[in-house]
Amino acid sequence: MALTMLISAEEVRTVSGMNKNIEDRKILPWIPLAQNALRSTIGKDGYDAIVAQSASPDADYETLIEDYVKPYLANEVERMCPVSLTAEADRNGSFER
Repeated sequence: MALTMLISAEEVRTVSGMNKNIEDRKILPWIPLAQNALRSTIGKDGYDAIVAQSASPDADYETLIEDYVKPYLANEVERMCPVSLTAEADRNGSFER
């Protein structure tokens, strides 16, 4: 079963105020984990309703998704990924940003 992404890496950077130069590859692995946290918080039925409405939301769901769900997900991603954003292993050693 494919995961429906409720937020993109660009939206994470914009909503959370992250640096615009952070690469997508450093943000994308954390989005599914943030969505699992959302599912745990609001329950399976609420999460499934949001995913179902995310493709073509009506006005109420659009407000819910844009004003509440996306900020929650962006902040969860930002909370989960500080190590991968600041240090990265390379063939020449570990580098801090």
